[in-house]
Amino acid sequence: MLNLLLDYHQNILQGIGITVLLLVVTVSFGLILSIIFAAIKYFRLPILAPFINLFIFIIRGTPFLVQLFIIYYGPLQFNSFINSPFAPLFKSAFFCALLALILNTTAYTTCLFYGAINNLPKADIRSGEVLALNKTQIFIYIILPRFFVRILPAYTNEVIMILKCTSLVSTISILDLMGVIKQTMAVTYQTINCLAIAGIIYLLITMVISFIFKKIYKRYYCT
Repeated sequence: MLNLLLDYHQNILQGIGITVLLLVVTVSFGLILSIIFAAIKYFRLPILAPFINLFIFIIRGTPFLVQLFIIYYGPLQFNSFINSPFAPLFKSAFFCALLALILNTTAYTTCLFYGAINNLPKADIRSGEVLALNKTQIFIYIILPRFFVRILPAYTNEVIMILKCTSLVSTISILDLMGVIKQTMAVTYQTINCLAIAGIIYLLITMVISFIFKKIYKRYYCT
């Protein structure tokens, strides 16, 4: 296994880089969208809130792999879309993988955030009302700072799930970590060793994610 790792370390490092890039961009955009969607549900906006609920229902009710394939293979099946300015984006496997990951994590994280908002102590919200804050100010100054730190342990699990989902993007020809491992297996026929290397690397990345979030949690909640 060590010889295999040494021989293909450059390809594996490149694959790790793609995996980490997908993870970081997905978490960044997913976090922003989830806060916006949770706010829409919190304010119960009449037109947007039902759309958000439908979006969450569809994403949570279908496998990520199906979502990935629909985004990558689906739009370009229509001639009207092929001639649209968005067609070049959907010809990029990386863009499609990123879009599928962002949509998936946004749906799950929105539910997580909205549930956390509803479980905040009512006294916190009443204190804002006593100070004559409107609903928007209460959301920005009271709800956001408190609920996000409270859900860090649960959100850590969501980030780890995103990492695991990235392993599926190799099915649309992206050479992330799993894509490189598959390529290496095809060349060396060392299936067990290749998969063991992939498993160890994913475990190490998971450990780093857990360590970072534990530090953040202790810094802002346990002090």
